[in-house]
Amino acid sequence: MKEHILFEKIENYKEEVSKHPLEMLPNILLMTYLALAKKYDDLLTQTERFLMENMQANTLVEDFSLLGNIALSRHTTADIIFKNIIMQDPEDPYAHLLKTVQSPTKENLQVSYTMLGENDKRIIRNTISQNLEDYKYYRIPTIIGRNDNVLRELQQMVKKEPTNVILRTSLAEAYAKLDMIKEAEKELSFVLSLHPHYIRALHIRQRILANHYGKESESLNISKKIYKLNPVSQYLKGMEVMFIKENEIFMHSELKDLFERENPFLTYFTEHFSLEGSTNNEGQTNIEEKPQLINAQIDETRTTEGQNTNKIVQEKEEYQDYPTPETASEELKDLIDIGYESLYEGNYKKAIEAFLEELKNEKY
Repeated sequence: MKEHILFEKIENYKEEVSKHPLEMLPNILLMTYLALAKKYDDLLTQTERFLMENMQANTLVEDFSLLGNIALSRHTTADIIFKNIIMQDPEDPYAHLLKTVQSPTKENLQVSYTMLGENDKRIIRNTISQNLEDYKYYRIPTIIGRNDNVLRELQQMVKKEPTNVILRTSLAEAYAKLDMIKEAEKELSFVLSLHPHYIRALHIRQRILANHYGKESESLNISKKIYKLNPVSQYLKGMEVMFIKENEIFMHSELKDLFERENPFLTYFTEHFSLEGSTNNEGQTNIEEKPQLINAQIDETRTTEGQNTNKIVQEKEEYQDYPTPETASEELKDLIDIGYESLYEGNYKKAIEAFLEELKNEKY
């Protein structure tokens, strides 16, 4: 996109947001253009204001916050935001893609690729000369039989890793496609009790409500929830048109077109990803000696009793944290770091106070 058009769009949507500060689409369009223009300070200001004022979960906005913090080498804050996103949706594709830039191994790339939508995968394949395929049984075939190995193997995998929510979501999808609805609902109830904003699991439940029970109203409510979490989610499959206001039709069309042609997350990824290594704050290259899986496939998410609820999907790989600065063990120094840490810990009052103080200081 030409620079003068990009900055004109930014100014237009700044004005639109000033008129409608809580409306999702103008805010996300502004964030998209700020990301494409590499105005990362302004991007963080916008994401912080929207999340604080809106007070509703929106994983796409948090993805933009993650992008801005990674781009500005705010690694400690980026780690906190990533964990918060994965607590909401263990398969958030853009969070994984961004973290793969920080930990550039082929294994991490493979996991990130698996979670992307088809259009995004095509772009990745066209820009990276790697042989990439989905992990086995992450995508369930459209037609499967009760005697197929798919169901049997998934059941065995879940038996070995009963707290692996990604495997259990795939098992729920297999059950649903075999009309084993009671079994599917049992798996989904477990997964969504831990991750109520898990979009793939929500999508499976939405299809069960619509196709098996004929509960169109409840099905639409779930689709609306997905839309509010991420208006460009691969799992909406056209249902978003049901929730767009008449005055938002053009904006939604513009956003959808942008994500198909100039997706800001894929743009950042293709500009910064290098399989051989990554650049640290001193400009030195970090070469990965051992492959490590990204946090989504891991046992980082915990239950209220403190027990692990997620293990890696690819067996025999052990979880390692992403590299963080040496100061990561020290007390977080600036207000935004404090805000995000408090948010992750569930201390919302402290988080809001930190964000408000940050905005008052106009640090960005």
